[in-house]
Amino acid sequence: MSNIDLDALVSAVVAKTDSGNRVKKEFLSSKIFKFVAPKPQKGEKIEDVCNTYIIKLLPWTKEGAEGFHKTYVYRYQYRWQGMPQPGQSYGKWNYVTSAGNIGEACPIDEWRTEFLRANTGNNEEIKRVLSPLNRNEVRIMNALIVDDPVSPENNGKVFPVELNKALWDIVDGALHGQLDAHFSEIRGSSVKVAKKVFDLSPDGMNLRVKVTLNNGGIPQFAKSEMCFAKADLFGDNGIDANAEDTKRMLKEGVSLKEIV
Repeated sequence: MSNIDLDALVSAVVAKTDSGNRVKKEFLSSKIFKFVAPKPQKGEKIEDVCNTYIIKLLPWTKEGAEGFHKTYVYRYQYRWQGMPQPGQSYGKWNYVTSAGNIGEACPIDEWRTEFLRANTGNNEEIKRVLSPLNRNEVRIMNALIVDDPVSPENNGKVFPVELNKALWDIVDGALHGQLDAHFSEIRGSSVKVAKKVFDLSPDGMNLRVKVTLNNGGIPQFAKSEMCFAKADLFGDNGIDANAEDTKRMLKEGVSLKEIV
């Protein structure tokens, strides 16, 4: 990592995002690494099950400092839950990416805008109608899969991963120094987390993604956290802290605007 300016990298990533970082076309879902929700076994309480993934977020370095801002892209997405089928307790969740991401008219965006305009000040009606329709913004980044508890054959491979708001808030907090005091207390010395997010050495940090379920069976990510990489990244998964392995990780990252 000595040839990468981590200060410049972090500055580029946390800079105000403009439309240039929005995806230009729909992403094919098969290209995105999936965090799988746990399945409670007979006798297990739903709140006690958890799938824990460990991933290392990778910077985009193939274009030098000029391309640092391409470390992630983002898109808007709608989500709603359908009616349960016979014999099911919960309906299937449906996900749709807004066509506004590619500069086209989105019927959901247009309907939502018209509804809000027509019901200005009527908060109860807005809440009643729009609460079932979730509109969120997700980020997509390259990441090394350090530990996949469901499909261990993915360990050591690089995939584009999707970070929902809960996961992005953790990463964004790290990049903006909001976790410095917490990790300084753990280490007993001053820790500046921002650069460690993309530091591929043993001194860097990983994202520990914890997938749990709420009482309604909906996947939750609130228990996820940043963690020191030394114990996870260079353990039993055959990932070594040498220059060749670092080059491999960065080389395997795909251009997020070209995986359509």
